[in-house]
Amino acid sequence: MRKVVGAGRMQLIGQFLGESLFISFIALLIAVGIIYLLLPVFSDLAGKQLSIQLLDGKLIALLLGIALLTGLISGSYPALFLSGFKPVEVLKGKMKMMGGNLYFRNGLVVMQFVVSIVLLPGTAIVYRQLNYIKNRDLGYNKSNLLYMPMTGEMGDRQRALKSELKANPLTANFTTISDPIANLGSDTYGLEWDGSTPADKNTWFTKTWVNDDFFDVLQMKMASGRPLSTTQFADSGNYVINEKAAAAMRMTPATAVGKSLTFNGEKGTIVGVVKDFNYKSAQTAIEPMVIAFNKWNVGIVLVRSQPGKTKATIQELEKISKRLSPAFPFSFGFVDQDINNLYKGEQQMGRLFNVFAIIAIFISCMGLYGLSAFMAEQRTRKIGVRKVLGASVLNVVYLLSTGFTKLIFIAIAIAIPIAWFATNKWLGSFAYRINIGWVIFLIASLGALAIAWITVSYES
Repeated sequence: MRKVVGAGRMQLIGQFLGESLFISFIALLIAVGIIYLLLPVFSDLAGKQLSIQLLDGKLIALLLGIALLTGLISGSYPALFLSGFKPVEVLKGKMKMMGGNLYFRNGLVVMQFVVSIVLLPGTAIVYRQLNYIKNRDLGYNKSNLLYMPMTGEMGDRQRALKSELKANPLTANFTTISDPIANLGSDTYGLEWDGSTPADKNTWFTKTWVNDDFFDVLQMKMASGRPLSTTQFADSGNYVINEKAAAAMRMTPATAVGKSLTFNGEKGTIVGVVKDFNYKSAQTAIEPMVIAFNKWNVGIVLVRSQPGKTKATIQELEKISKRLSPAFPFSFGFVDQDINNLYKGEQQMGRLFNVFAIIAIFISCMGLYGLSAFMAEQRTRKIGVRKVLGASVLNVVYLLSTGFTKLIFIAIAIAIPIAWFATNKWLGSFAYRINIGWVIFLIASLGALAIAWITVSYES
């Protein structure tokens, strides 16, 4: 109509671009408002304190530039395409939707659902892996385990420390170790044992020092032999190894017991083989470990509190700390919390995956709804003719949904290989991981189809 009454093509192009830019800048203002509202929530999800300074000239220029570019790109297609229509053909109803135009729209819908379908199984796999890590058997009981560093004079007064710990029923189930469980031991090499070769000296082991009741307090299981004990005088020079160490020495747990082991010139005997236990994150495979007995080369008190009495146990440890090392502040930690902190980055990534998956699905549904509304408008005459001839509502819904179902199947065919490759690559960073089955991808595909059908069905 505007062209009929004399509007030129440049005027129409200006109108389309102006409307697009106006919408883009309104969207910018709304986006900035949403950022201010959700920034604290996103900071909590990301585990970082994020802030935005809108008075920064560079940031203002960047935001305005993005809004301008978005408006120009989104408005250029209708400005150039629609302004080129011939008024006579439009008024006669001869305007047809071009094939290239249709392919472009369909391509955008497919891309949106590819992202959504990739995120759906990705989110589920991240959740399952983190849940697996949280609940897998570590080789010891991590619950109700807390520790206190030997600060200040406490390290020099270990006899008094142990005496006070033993005298209190709340702290009597304790041991002392060289390092926290989540960071246990140090790497070393140069060990010799019965049957070792010169090349075996280059084999890396983890060595740690422990004290009385280490194996009992952590509730570990022995594969063979016995744990180190103060009742055995010779144990001050003996060793316990884990199953990985026995394998590295080309022995079984049963045959390793009684064999000699020399480290830094100190020769001792392997008196026991403990079942493998995780002392690092699940991203690292269990390594060969040698556990030596040393009463004084320790710096951590490890206490297993009684169920329901953790708070009272902490209070007693604080009293002991103030008596033995009054110049230093009391500090403590929980073993299970330290282990969870090893996967803090993965937990944050899992939460972000959930948020981005919801956003991606929402955007995909908006795009699909817009396209379905457009297609319904284009097919109004065809729908009317079908209904006059007796077509039911289900027939019409089927007519409008068939094309979209094909698009979703195309998106599924593209997204599933991408999701499988990406999740397998991420899981490859873990030494201990879940197995990915086909079911999770089937559920994600069916979920995408259901979301698409629900979105289209309303407009249909």
